[in-house]
Amino acid sequence: MLEVILLVVGLIYAIRRPKLKRLTVSDYPGVDEAKFVEWHRQQLRAVNIFLWATWGAFLVKVTILVVLSGSHFSQATALTWTILILVAWLVGLLVAAGAGSKAKRLRKAAGISWPAPDVSRSSSQLSEAAVAHPRPDSSEVEFYQYDMRTIEALKTCAVCSDKGCPCPETPIPEGSGYLYISQEAVVRMKAIKGGTARGALGVGLMPLLVCGQGARLRGIDLKVAADDARQWWESGKVPLRATPMA
Repeated sequence: MLEVILLVVGLIYAIRRPKLKRLTVSDYPGVDEAKFVEWHRQQLRAVNIFLWATWGAFLVKVTILVVLSGSHFSQATALTWTILILVAWLVGLLVAAGAGSKAKRLRKAAGISWPAPDVSRSSSQLSEAAVAHPRPDSSEVEFYQYDMRTIEALKTCAVCSDKGCPCPETPIPEGSGYLYISQEAVVRMKAIKGGTARGALGVGLMPLLVCGQGARLRGIDLKVAADDARQWWESGKVPLRATPMA
């Protein structure tokens, strides 16, 4: 009976996992990015371990029992395999419980609501921000196109690229972070797009993928910067306008 319950819970986790993987810090306004990244990694690890300890162990057990039933093994051999499977299952559950407890502590410390973001809180915060700082009309904005090969190469190794940020090059997972676009970067991208860039003029004056700390220190609009970063990750497009201030 316990195994059936755990398999059902594992099925629920398997359904939730894709949504969990897609979460970014922009889904939780006001949450520190470093704390979000730490929780997100630990929560994914906990879910993966639990799935292996439930469905993974169940499938392995069924496979081994089928093999044993069709072979001429002694009762002692079959009993040994049964005990090994049971011990491995219990150890897996204990490891999963430990990983889950750590993820829960990190989640509470960061003030994160999961499996669903606190919609009422984030919606009210974004509504207030929208009234105070109107968003630029995307239909009026041109875009600069990055080479998607560059973005693919950064998916596993992107870090905060803001030299003015005191962070220790905080890792930025795919789909997250904030894109800071300076006015100088806009001029540089327009020149490249128009084929008028010459020599080394403007080298380095390109948009910066930054962490939450760097974005807040620059005083930029976090919602716009997070949306720009997400769009950059997905399509390589960068709007040819400076990031608005908060």
